Amino acid sequence: MRFISEISPSTYLTRLSLELDKPITSLKAVHIKGFGPNFTDDDCLFPLKALDQLLSADVVVFDGDDFSENDFTRSIRDYLKTKKQASRLLAFKFADEIESHFIPAWSKCIFPNTDDAELAYIAVSRNDVNASRHLYDIDAAEAFVLSTSKKSFIPYFSKDNLLNNLFEPLRASQVEYVALGTFAIEQMRKAGARVSVVSWGGWLVVGYEFIQNSILFSDNDNKVMWSYFHANRRNPVSGIIQEGVLSKILKHPMLTHSDKELS
Repeated sequence: MRFISEISPSTYLTRLSLELDKPITSLKAVHIKGFGPNFTDDDCLFPLKALDQLLSADVVVFDGDDFSENDFTRSIRDYLKTKKQASRLLAFKFADEIESHFIPAWSKCIFPNTDDAELAYIAVSRNDVNASRHLYDIDAAEAFVLSTSKKSFIPYFSKDNLLNNLFEPLRASQVEYVALGTFAIEQMRKAGARVSVVSWGGWLVVGYEFIQNSILFSDNDNKVMWSYFHANRRNPVSGIIQEGVLSKILKHPMLTHSDKELS
């Protein structure tokens, strides 16, 4: 795995445009997001439909999550193995976590064909993200959930405990990563790439981020389409299967999802 530091999305996309002989506005960036830790081999495989979207991209983008066999980043393994030398990855990561977390974690990502894989990254300043936090209003996200759920609620949870069980208050670190993820999409779009999102589970943080996107990019010219796939996770303590329920609760024109095709 080769690590390449990029100054900005614009410089990265300019280089990619030259390599592929395509204008920047034709470059397709697919952001992948998803579940946190505690997946096991008993849990569902990364959906083939989602993998197809990654394989069709000019670059797969993620929010700098550390590589692990036990969370959604293992889906990047499938992408690398299938895409092989043509694979292109771009991560957005807080600058103070590059040396301490990001590079050590991804250095352990040793799969067939990854010796030639390129992992570009953009070191993002927390100050830059925090300066944009006025765009990422968590209170507005909660209000959106409540107003949407009252109109198109599917009785998966009762209305009285909707926020407690689904969009519960985020920890400060989670809020920061919602902001980082939204910032990454916004920056790629500003640089001129065509952007879509594929999410495999991750209903809490991803759900908030989806709502932020639905508020920021709501008109047709700015719309960012999300594809959400359920991820079944077996609780390692209780053995109970937990299912991502974002698309069961929210019915929204920006959100497509698959309940059935999980393998």
